[in-house]
Amino acid sequence: MSANYEALLGAIGEDYVPIENIKFDTVLGRALFNVANELSEILKANLDDANLKDSELKQSIVAVPISVMGNEYYVGIEGNNYAFFVNSGVNGLKTKHGSIYSFRSRFPSEPMVKNLMRWITKKGIPLDTRYSQTRNLTKRARAKAQIDEKRKRATAIAFGVKQNGIKPTYFIDSAIDEAELNKITSAIGDKLGKQIMVSVEINLTR
Repeated sequence: MSANYEALLGAIGEDYVPIENIKFDTVLGRALFNVANELSEILKANLDDANLKDSELKQSIVAVPISVMGNEYYVGIEGNNYAFFVNSGVNGLKTKHGSIYSFRSRFPSEPMVKNLMRWITKKGIPLDTRYSQTRNLTKRARAKAQIDEKRKRATAIAFGVKQNGIKPTYFIDSAIDEAELNKITSAIGDKLGKQIMVSVEINLTR
């Protein structure tokens, strides 16, 4: 799914300000921000298609106001810093996905294990140590047993991920069409009566 930028340019009309004064609260500034907002929605829809509808990554993606540097206008999109791993995939120690990223060690990091523990909780995966199976334990003992089980399961999953890698989703690549970006650059330049450069950046590093 890719963005249709041409439909976002209608609001510009003839009401524009000199290029050096364009800000977010101007008509052109709002039009540029609308591009970023549309693109962020496309990214989220692509994550839905990749069965990542309820992911923390999807919730983190948000468009931010443009910044101006000379004649270049940067439309920002922020999100979790592992977005590019989800987009390009990660080569496993055994299975390769043609990605520029690769797992180097077979041992999972503590953050990776903790993230998977949260995922187990969020998905509501039944535990052998759930209450119905551990009525004889004290509340504290049961809580410790559940944490230990989640950690053991998360570690096992992490070892599997390290071996098999992560398949690419291309949710970023498929959202950005260079031809469409050229269209928006040309259209804005025509409205201003001069040639300008519009750069749409995805800064998924939050």
